[in-house]
Amino acid sequence: MAKEKDDRTVGFIQGVAYAAGLCRRFGSDSEQILAESGITEEELRKYCDDYDLENLGLINGDEEDN
Repeated sequence: MAKEKDDRTVGFIQGVAYAAGLCRRFGSDSEQILAESGITEEELRKYCDDYDLENLGLINGDEEDN
């Protein structure tokens, strides 16, 4: 049961990051989505891929370390 919860939590974090990243990429405010989700930057960096982190402005496109 704990594994399922962890997978669901990670999936939620990744989904919010994707949505917020797309909002930011197309000129909308992503900060409210992230603030209301309660997801920390540490969680984003731990569970999200470089594409989403780049869209959120947390890394540059040429940064290789996650």
